[in-house]
Amino acid sequence: MSPIKPVFLLWLSFLLAACAAQPFREPISATTIIEIPNAKKEALFQRTEIWMKENFKIGDSEVVMTEPKQARIIGKNKSMLWREVGLVFYVWYSLKVETKDGKIRVTSTITDTTFVTTNDMNSHHSYMDDKIIKSANQHIQNTINQLVNNLKQPTLKSDW
Repeated sequence: MSPIKPVFLLWLSFLLAACAAQPFREPISATTIIEIPNAKKEALFQRTEIWMKENFKIGDSEVVMTEPKQARIIGKNKSMLWREVGLVFYVWYSLKVETKDGKIRVTSTITDTTFVTTNDMNSHHSYMDDKIIKSANQHIQNTINQLVNNLKQPTLKSDW
């Protein structure tokens, strides 16, 4: 057995023990209101719906609810945060986007953070600590920034 394997197994056993000791945490939510001047509610809703359907469509990600009359869209997503030797960390979250003339309100909710071992990619283990929460929040903020950048782009007019 190579000298790396015992060290890795020791490290993994500590991580699993720490994971088992983690108390259950309630979902973590944050809400922000973003101004998008001169944009109409309906246009913001349509563009948000298109963006979410394009970006929340892989694997466990999906748009779970669209409510045009309330101008509300909810999507859920699973995204990889990072890899370490033998482990992959994920965040599971939802985004609720509500639109009004000139602004959107985005509520993000972290529902779980998990890790898998690279030799068993189908067996997720819940794990939350400050490092993973910080990384998850940064990832979600980047996703929101991508949405906002898309919404702030001028609409292309078709001559058809």
